[in-house]
Amino acid sequence: RELKSSDALKKLSERDLEALIHIAVDTALNSVRWRRPEALSGKLGTLERERLIGIAKAWLLVERERPEFEVVALEQKEALQFGGLTVNAKLDRMDRILNVEGGAWAVIDYKTGRASAGDWLGPRPNEPQLPLYAAGAGRGLGSDTRVAALAFALPRAGRSEEHTSELQSRGLISYA
Repeated sequence: RELKSSDALKKLSERDLEALIHIAVDTALNSVRWRRPEALSGKLGTLERERLIGIAKAWLLVERERPEFEVVALEQKEALQFGGLTVNAKLDRMDRILNVEGGAWAVIDYKTGRASAGDWLGPRPNEPQLPLYAAGAGRGLGSDTRVAALAFALPRAGRSEEHTSELQSRGLISYA
């Protein structure tokens, strides 16, 4: 939440990035512990902290490699209407892609498990959140808004770069 753009991320020294990650992980763990004091105590808490730090580091390395962007929405709840049906949605993240003529946006859906654009195909799509968010995104951002990318974010320790490369090779991440 602290880093609002690729520029801010790229300007951070390794030491400052490490400190920011530690603060974010500790804040998240303390939030869980506040609600459930017995959760994540002792060795389990230490292991979870290390795991989350590894995931955050790996993910931010992927983010540093992306074309220039600015985060414009995080965990934004919105009621979207499609053909008379109202869908309550929570957009994980939307970025404005910089240096693209006419302006462009990327809609990002964070996933902890499996994700496949193939789930959108067929008469009854499974997990249609990203296409729905993309269809509704332009309404709140202006009529000239162009969603140029839909992406699953799969932050996992040691695997984030692999997933990003796979999505790029399949043409699922595009910034044109």
